[in-house]
Amino acid sequence: MKEKYPGAFRQYIIDLNNCYPLGGVSFWSPLGEDEPTLFLVANCLTQEKMGADGKKYVSYDAVDMSFQILNKIAEKGSYTIHIPRIGAGLGGGDWGAIEAIINHRCKNVNVIVWDLP
Repeated sequence: MKEKYPGAFRQYIIDLNNCYPLGGVSFWSPLGEDEPTLFLVANCLTQEKMGADGKKYVSYDAVDMSFQILNKIAEKGSYTIHIPRIGAGLGGGDWGAIEAIINHRCKNVNVIVWDLP
C-alpha cells in the first residue's frame, strides 16, 4: 500500500505526528490525483508498537473503536472494507478474537480479508 498509494502513507504519518489516538482512523482519498475516487484508504491505529517477537501489541479495544468508525463510513458510502489480518501479524493478536470484533461491528458491511505475502 505504501508504494502504490504514497499519499495515504503521507497522511498516516501526518496524523500520527498530530497524536492520533489509539483506536483512531486516518483516511485518505486519491481525489485530485490520477486515480479515480472509488475508494478510501483507512489506516487504523490499533497498536502502539509492532514486532516479530511473539508479544501482543494490538489493542482489542482499539480494533473495536476503529471498526465502529469504519462501519459508519462504510455503511454511509456503501463501501466494502478490504483488510489484511489486521493486528494478527506484527501486532501479535489472536485473529479469531480480532475477527469476532470486526464481525460484531460490521454486521451490515461486506468485509474482505486478504492474506498478504
